[in-house]
Amino acid sequence: MTKPRFRDMTEAQREEALQESRERWKQRKQNATPEELEVYLEMDRRRENYKKYRDTEVYYHEFDSKHLHHQSYEQRLAKAAQLNGCEFKKAKPTKRQFASREHTDIDYHCGECDGQVAILRRGMGVWFLCCLLAFAIAFVSFFAVIEAPFENSYGWKGFFGGLIGGPLGIYLVVQFWRKLDFLDKFEFNRHTGLVRMPHKLFRRPFYIPIEDIELSIGPVVQSARGGGERGSGALFLTKYPAKYWFRPSYSLFFGGIEKGHWTSLIHFMDITQPVNEDVHIQMEKHYKKDRNAMGTGPYPEIMKRYFDKEDQQVNCWEVW
Repeated sequence: MTKPRFRDMTEAQREEALQESRERWKQRKQNATPEELEVYLEMDRRRENYKKYRDTEVYYHEFDSKHLHHQSYEQRLAKAAQLNGCEFKKAKPTKRQFASREHTDIDYHCGECDGQVAILRRGMGVWFLCCLLAFAIAFVSFFAVIEAPFENSYGWKGFFGGLIGGPLGIYLVVQFWRKLDFLDKFEFNRHTGLVRMPHKLFRRPFYIPIEDIELSIGPVVQSARGGGERGSGALFLTKYPAKYWFRPSYSLFFGGIEKGHWTSLIHFMDITQPVNEDVHIQMEKHYKKDRNAMGTGPYPEIMKRYFDKEDQQVNCWEVW
Protein backbone atom coordinates (compact mmCIF):
# COMPACT_ATOMS: atom_id res chain seq x y z
CA MET A 1 0.00 0.00 0.00
CA THR A 2 1.44 3.37 -1.04
CA LYS A 3 1.70 6.16 1.48
CA PRO A 4 -0.50 9.23 0.95
CA ARG A 5 1.10 12.49 -0.08
CA PHE A 6 2.26 14.73 2.75
CA ARG A 7 -0.45 17.33 2.08
CA ASP A 8 -3.13 14.60 2.22
CA MET A 9 -1.95 13.19 5.57
CA THR A 10 -3.63 13.72 8.91
CA GLU A 11 -1.73 15.57 11.64
CA ALA A 12 -0.77 12.26 13.29
CA GLN A 13 0.51 10.83 9.99
CA ARG A 14 2.51 13.97 9.29
CA GLU A 15 4.17 13.86 12.69
CA GLU A 16 5.01 10.19 12.19
CA ALA A 17 6.48 10.90 8.75
CA LEU A 18 8.57 13.78 10.12
CA GLN A 19 9.84 11.60 12.95
CA GLU A 20 10.87 8.90 10.46
CA SER A 21 12.67 11.53 8.39
CA ARG A 22 14.54 12.79 11.47
CA GLU A 23 15.62 9.25 12.35
CA ARG A 24 16.88 8.61 8.82
CA TRP A 25 18.81 11.89 8.89
CA LYS A 26 20.33 11.02 12.29
CA GLN A 27 21.35 7.57 11.03
CA ARG A 28 22.87 9.07 7.90
CA LYS A 29 25.04 11.43 9.97
CA GLN A 30 26.18 8.58 12.22
CA ASN A 31 27.38 6.58 9.21
CA ALA A 32 28.89 9.56 7.38
CA THR A 33 32.56 10.08 6.58
CA PRO A 34 34.22 13.20 8.05
CA GLU A 35 33.77 15.03 4.73
CA GLU A 36 30.09 14.04 4.48
CA LEU A 37 29.49 14.94 8.13
CA GLU A 38 30.80 18.45 7.51
CA VAL A 39 28.27 18.86 4.68
CA TYR A 40 25.43 17.49 6.83
CA LEU A 41 26.25 19.81 9.70
CA GLU A 42 26.24 22.78 7.32
CA MET A 43 22.81 21.69 6.08
CA ASP A 44 21.59 21.48 9.69
CA ARG A 45 22.92 24.97 10.36
CA ARG A 46 21.13 26.41 7.34
CA ARG A 47 17.91 24.61 8.25
CA GLU A 48 17.97 26.00 11.78
CA ASN A 49 18.63 29.47 10.45
CA TYR A 50 15.67 29.24 8.08
CA LYS A 51 13.48 28.17 10.99
CA LYS A 52 14.68 31.21 12.95
CA TYR A 53 13.94 33.53 10.02
CA ARG A 54 10.44 32.12 9.66
CA ASP A 55 9.69 32.33 13.38
CA THR A 56 10.73 35.99 13.44
CA GLU A 57 8.85 36.54 10.12
CA VAL A 58 11.88 38.28 8.61
CA TYR A 59 11.84 35.51 6.00
CA TYR A 60 8.58 36.84 4.55
CA HIS A 61 9.60 40.49 4.45
CA GLU A 62 8.94 41.94 0.99
CA PHE A 63 11.41 44.41 -0.50
CA ASP A 64 10.59 46.68 -3.41
CA SER A 65 12.18 45.96 -6.78
CA LYS A 66 12.71 49.55 -7.96
CA HIS A 67 16.39 48.78 -8.53
CA LEU A 68 15.48 46.49 -11.45
CA HIS A 69 15.26 48.00 -14.92
CA HIS A 70 11.50 47.58 -15.65
CA GLN A 71 12.17 48.55 -19.27
CA SER A 72 10.99 47.03 -22.53
CA TYR A 73 13.34 45.39 -25.00
CA GLU A 74 13.27 48.46 -27.25
CA GLN A 75 14.22 50.74 -24.34
CA ARG A 76 17.10 48.49 -23.31
CA LEU A 77 18.31 48.22 -26.91
CA ALA A 78 18.38 52.03 -27.12
CA LYS A 79 20.24 52.17 -23.79
CA ALA A 80 22.83 49.67 -25.06
CA ALA A 81 23.29 51.72 -28.26
CA GLN A 82 23.84 54.82 -26.12
CA LEU A 83 26.46 53.05 -24.00
CA ASN A 84 28.19 51.65 -27.10
CA GLY A 85 28.20 54.98 -28.92
CA CYS A 86 26.56 53.58 -32.05
CA GLU A 87 23.42 51.83 -33.30
CA PHE A 88 23.01 48.10 -33.88
CA LYS A 89 22.80 46.22 -37.15
CA LYS A 90 21.36 42.76 -37.76
CA ALA A 91 23.65 39.79 -38.27
CA LYS A 92 23.38 37.85 -41.51
CA PRO A 93 21.12 34.76 -41.48
CA THR A 94 22.85 31.57 -40.42
CA LYS A 95 22.21 27.85 -40.70
CA ARG A 96 23.47 27.29 -37.17
CA GLN A 97 21.25 25.44 -34.75
CA PHE A 98 20.33 27.42 -31.65
CA ALA A 99 19.55 25.91 -28.25
CA SER A 100 16.06 26.35 -26.86
CA ARG A 101 15.67 29.21 -24.39
CA GLU A 102 13.08 27.30 -22.34
CA HIS A 103 14.40 25.88 -19.07
CA THR A 104 13.36 22.25 -18.60
CA ASP A 105 15.85 21.18 -15.89
CA ILE A 106 15.25 21.21 -12.13
CA ASP A 107 18.56 22.98 -11.39
CA TYR A 108 18.79 26.76 -11.84
CA HIS A 109 22.46 27.13 -10.92
CA CYS A 110 23.94 29.79 -13.22
CA GLY A 111 27.60 29.82 -12.14
CA GLU A 112 29.40 32.69 -10.44
CA CYS A 113 26.70 35.10 -9.28
CA ASP A 114 26.22 37.80 -6.64
CA GLY A 115 22.49 38.31 -7.20
CA GLN A 116 22.98 41.38 -9.37
CA VAL A 117 25.43 39.97 -11.92
CA ALA A 118 26.05 36.45 -13.20
CA ILE A 119 29.33 35.57 -14.92
CA LEU A 120 30.18 33.37 -17.89
CA ARG A 121 33.77 32.85 -19.00
CA ARG A 122 34.89 32.90 -22.64
CA GLY A 123 37.53 30.69 -24.17
CA MET A 124 40.90 31.59 -25.72
CA GLY A 125 41.39 34.68 -23.60
CA VAL A 126 43.83 35.91 -20.98
CA TRP A 127 43.62 32.59 -19.14
CA PHE A 128 44.81 30.76 -22.26
CA LEU A 129 47.82 33.05 -22.71
CA CYS A 130 48.68 32.68 -19.02
CA CYS A 131 48.47 28.88 -19.33
CA LEU A 132 50.93 28.96 -22.25
CA LEU A 133 53.27 31.25 -20.33
CA ALA A 134 53.12 29.08 -17.19
CA PHE A 135 53.79 25.95 -19.27
CA ALA A 136 56.81 27.63 -20.90
CA ILE A 137 58.23 28.64 -17.50
CA ALA A 138 57.70 25.13 -16.11
CA PHE A 139 59.35 23.60 -19.20
CA VAL A 140 62.45 25.84 -19.00
CA SER A 141 62.85 25.47 -15.23
CA PHE A 142 62.50 21.66 -15.45
CA PHE A 143 65.35 21.32 -17.95
CA ALA A 144 67.42 23.86 -16.01
CA VAL A 145 67.14 21.66 -12.91
CA ILE A 146 67.86 18.45 -14.84
CA GLU A 147 70.72 19.56 -17.09
CA ALA A 148 72.34 22.60 -15.41
CA PRO A 149 74.55 20.56 -13.01
CA PHE A 150 76.17 18.87 -16.04
CA GLU A 151 76.82 22.10 -17.94
CA ASN A 152 80.07 23.96 -17.17
CA SER A 153 78.57 27.28 -18.28
CA TYR A 154 75.74 27.21 -15.73
CA GLY A 155 76.50 24.61 -13.10
CA TRP A 156 74.73 24.82 -9.77
CA LYS A 157 73.68 28.43 -10.39
CA GLY A 158 71.42 27.22 -13.19
CA PHE A 159 70.14 24.39 -11.00
CA PHE A 160 69.05 26.69 -8.15
CA GLY A 161 67.85 29.29 -10.66
CA GLY A 162 65.49 26.75 -12.20
CA LEU A 163 64.48 25.34 -8.81
CA ILE A 164 63.51 28.76 -7.43
CA GLY A 165 62.63 30.64 -10.60
CA GLY A 166 60.13 28.06 -11.87
CA PRO A 167 57.67 28.14 -8.95
CA LEU A 168 58.19 31.89 -8.52
CA GLY A 169 57.50 32.54 -12.20
CA ILE A 170 54.33 30.42 -12.17
CA TYR A 171 53.16 32.21 -9.00
CA LEU A 172 53.62 35.61 -10.69
CA VAL A 173 51.73 34.40 -13.77
CA VAL A 174 48.81 33.30 -11.55
CA GLN A 175 48.76 36.71 -9.85
CA PHE A 176 48.85 38.40 -13.25
CA TRP A 177 45.90 36.26 -14.40
CA ARG A 178 43.88 37.12 -11.30
CA LYS A 179 44.39 40.83 -11.95
CA LEU A 180 43.19 40.57 -15.57
CA ASP A 181 40.66 37.78 -15.14
CA PHE A 182 37.73 40.20 -15.54
CA LEU A 183 38.70 40.72 -19.19
CA ASP A 184 37.52 37.19 -20.02
CA LYS A 185 34.05 37.45 -18.47
CA PHE A 186 30.58 38.01 -19.86
CA GLU A 187 28.57 40.09 -17.39
CA PHE A 188 24.85 39.24 -17.25
CA ASN A 189 23.42 42.19 -15.31
CA ARG A 190 19.94 41.42 -13.98
CA HIS A 191 19.44 45.00 -12.77
CA THR A 192 19.95 46.55 -16.22
CA GLY A 193 18.75 43.69 -18.45
CA LEU A 194 21.94 44.03 -20.50
CA VAL A 195 24.90 41.73 -21.10
CA ARG A 196 28.39 43.23 -21.16
CA MET A 197 30.55 41.31 -23.62
CA PRO A 198 34.20 40.59 -22.73
CA HIS A 199 37.26 42.34 -24.12
CA LYS A 200 38.74 41.09 -27.35
CA LEU A 201 42.02 41.99 -29.05
CA PHE A 202 41.78 45.64 -30.19
CA ARG A 203 38.05 45.67 -29.31
CA ARG A 204 36.47 47.20 -26.26
CA PRO A 205 33.54 45.46 -24.55
CA PHE A 206 30.03 46.49 -25.55
CA TYR A 207 26.49 46.04 -24.22
CA ILE A 208 23.61 44.11 -25.74
CA PRO A 209 20.15 42.94 -24.52
CA ILE A 210 19.91 39.29 -23.48
CA GLU A 211 17.25 38.73 -26.19
CA ASP A 212 19.85 39.26 -28.95
CA ILE A 213 22.17 36.48 -27.78
CA GLU A 214 21.69 32.84 -28.75
CA LEU A 215 23.57 29.69 -27.82
CA SER A 216 24.87 28.12 -31.02
CA ILE A 217 25.04 24.34 -30.68
CA GLY A 218 28.23 22.67 -31.90
CA PRO A 219 29.32 19.02 -32.12
CA VAL A 220 29.48 16.85 -29.02
CA VAL A 221 33.08 16.38 -27.82
CA GLN A 222 33.88 12.86 -26.57
CA SER A 223 36.38 12.39 -23.75
CA ALA A 224 39.30 10.03 -24.23
CA ARG A 225 39.20 6.34 -23.26
CA GLY A 226 35.45 6.04 -23.14
CA GLY A 227 34.90 8.91 -20.73
CA GLY A 228 32.03 11.36 -20.68
CA GLU A 229 30.97 13.82 -23.34
CA ARG A 230 30.35 17.55 -23.46
CA GLY A 231 28.38 19.66 -25.87
CA SER A 232 30.36 22.40 -27.56
CA GLY A 233 29.07 25.74 -28.68
CA ALA A 234 29.47 29.49 -28.82
CA LEU A 235 27.41 32.60 -28.24
CA PHE A 236 25.92 33.96 -31.46
CA LEU A 237 24.77 37.59 -31.68
CA THR A 238 21.68 38.31 -33.76
CA LYS A 239 22.60 42.02 -33.59
CA TYR A 240 25.95 43.75 -33.06
CA PRO A 241 27.27 47.34 -32.98
CA ALA A 242 27.29 48.99 -36.42
CA LYS A 243 30.85 50.25 -35.96
CA TYR A 244 32.15 46.68 -36.34
CA TRP A 245 32.69 45.39 -39.87
CA PHE A 246 32.11 41.78 -38.91
CA ARG A 247 29.91 40.08 -36.33
CA PRO A 248 32.01 39.30 -33.22
CA SER A 249 32.16 35.62 -32.27
CA TYR A 250 32.71 34.26 -28.78
CA SER A 251 33.77 30.73 -27.96
CA LEU A 252 33.06 29.59 -24.44
CA PHE A 253 35.33 28.32 -21.67
CA PHE A 254 36.69 24.86 -22.55
CA GLY A 255 34.62 24.88 -25.73
CA GLY A 256 31.08 24.65 -24.48
CA ILE A 257 28.25 25.24 -22.07
CA GLU A 258 25.49 22.95 -20.91
CA LYS A 259 22.00 23.84 -22.15
CA GLY A 260 20.70 23.91 -18.56
CA HIS A 261 23.39 26.46 -17.61
CA TRP A 262 22.45 28.70 -20.54
CA THR A 263 18.72 28.62 -19.80
CA SER A 264 19.47 29.25 -16.11
CA LEU A 265 21.24 32.45 -17.14
CA ILE A 266 18.18 33.46 -19.17
CA HIS A 267 15.96 32.71 -16.18
CA PHE A 268 18.25 34.78 -13.95
CA MET A 269 17.78 37.77 -16.29
CA ASP A 270 13.97 37.43 -16.07
CA ILE A 271 12.95 40.10 -13.54
CA THR A 272 9.37 38.80 -13.34
CA GLN A 273 10.74 35.97 -11.17
CA PRO A 274 12.82 36.25 -7.96
CA VAL A 275 16.38 34.94 -7.95
CA ASN A 276 16.11 31.16 -7.71
CA GLU A 277 17.15 29.47 -4.45
CA ASP A 278 19.82 27.49 -6.35
CA VAL A 279 21.71 30.77 -6.74
CA HIS A 280 21.68 31.71 -3.03
CA ILE A 281 24.78 29.65 -2.16
CA GLN A 282 26.85 31.53 -4.74
CA MET A 283 25.48 34.83 -3.47
CA GLU A 284 26.52 33.93 0.08
CA LYS A 285 30.02 32.98 -1.07
CA HIS A 286 30.56 36.41 -2.60
CA TYR A 287 28.89 38.14 0.35
CA LYS A 288 31.32 36.52 2.80
CA LYS A 289 34.29 37.63 0.68
CA ASP A 290 32.67 41.06 0.15
CA ARG A 291 33.48 40.85 -3.57
CA ASN A 292 31.19 41.14 -6.55
CA ALA A 293 30.96 38.34 -9.11
CA MET A 294 33.35 40.10 -11.50
CA GLY A 295 35.95 40.36 -8.72
CA THR A 296 36.45 44.07 -9.43
CA GLY A 297 34.82 45.62 -6.36
CA PRO A 298 32.87 45.09 -3.13
CA TYR A 299 29.65 43.13 -2.88
CA PRO A 300 26.68 45.08 -4.34
CA GLU A 301 25.21 47.24 -1.59
CA ILE A 302 21.64 46.82 -2.86
CA MET A 303 21.85 43.02 -2.40
CA LYS A 304 23.11 43.16 1.21
CA ARG A 305 19.59 43.78 2.53
CA TYR A 306 18.67 40.17 1.69
CA PHE A 307 21.26 38.78 4.14
CA ASP A 308 21.46 38.13 7.85
CA LYS A 309 24.69 39.85 8.88
CA GLU A 310 25.43 37.44 11.72
CA ASP A 311 24.75 34.20 9.82
CA GLN A 312 25.96 35.59 6.46
CA GLN A 313 23.07 33.74 4.86
CA VAL A 314 20.16 34.78 2.66
CA ASN A 315 17.24 35.27 5.05
CA CYS A 316 14.46 36.20 2.63
CA TRP A 317 11.98 34.10 0.72
CA GLU A 318 12.02 36.33 -2.37
CA VAL A 319 15.28 37.90 -3.54
CA TRP A 320 14.99 40.52 -6.25
